[in-house]
Amino acid sequence: AVEQAAPQEPGGSRIVLLVVLAHGLELDRPMTLRIKRELNERASPVHVPAVIAQVSGLPQTHNGKYSEKAAREVVNGRRPA
Repeated sequence: AVEQAAPQEPGGSRIVLLVVLAHGLELDRPMTLRIKRELNERASPVHVPAVIAQVSGLPQTHNGKYSEKAAREVVNGRRPA
């Protein structure tokens, strides 16, 4: 999950959850609603993202760690360093 600038939203930003699904699965409305419901029940309404987006993979550093910074840059329309 990363923060995305969203001037139209209260506070000027929103949370975007990036999901990589198993081969053959697609993020559809029922799955999106299930993810949001599970996060609401298991965590809290604050943890429910405004947007859930399916991606083919997550950016990684040269040593294989996932890069939240690079994901945030891409979600905000910027080229990651």
